[in-house]
Amino acid sequence: KLKKGERDLGILCKPLSFYGIMKENNEGEAYMTSYIMAIDQGTTDRAILFDKASNIVGVAQKELENYYPHPGWVEQNANDIWASTIGVMFEVLAKIGVRDTQVAAIGITNQRETTVVWDKESGQPIYFAIV
Repeated sequence: KLKKGERDLGILCKPLSFYGIMKENNEGEAYMTSYIMAIDQGTTDRAILFDKASNIVGVAQKELENYYPHPGWVEQNANDIWASTIGVMFEVLAKIGVRDTQVAAIGITNQRETTVVWDKESGQPIYFAIV
């Protein structure tokens, strides 16, 4: 149910109260029940945790190793990308003592131009990611 002043913008654009992220106390004041995480997956993996006031409460980041098999070519180990992303997510939670169940939403930005070929049976990458 929409709260006073909220607009329904469609299934992908619901107000935060729709997802249970924002609630109201007895005085009608909004408060956040959870945190929101942003993941920036690039040549450096970064996870940022935000509180109810949109303050950054924690950051974790890790550099990824790049491989240069030929001049002008850049590759990364796809398994390292996955492990690093998961690693920074849990590192930022551990830094401030937040449980993963307290994260209400995750926003992701990634290397849109990077390509990985996966084995459909094993789910493992066939070769490094081509950046």
